[in-house]
Amino acid sequence: MLDAQTRERLGRHLKALYEPVLDETLDPRLAELLRQLESDKRERGGS
Repeated sequence: MLDAQTRERLGRHLKALYEPVLDETLDPRLAELLRQLESDKRERGGS
């Protein structure tokens, strides 16, 4: 079990690692695929 201070430090470190990835522009083909998957999910009644 991690204490609160360790969890916070770990969270900041992970955020710093992933922020550059999340800031990258999404490839249009991947964006279209994600839109299609969401559309299919809604049509099936999923959430």
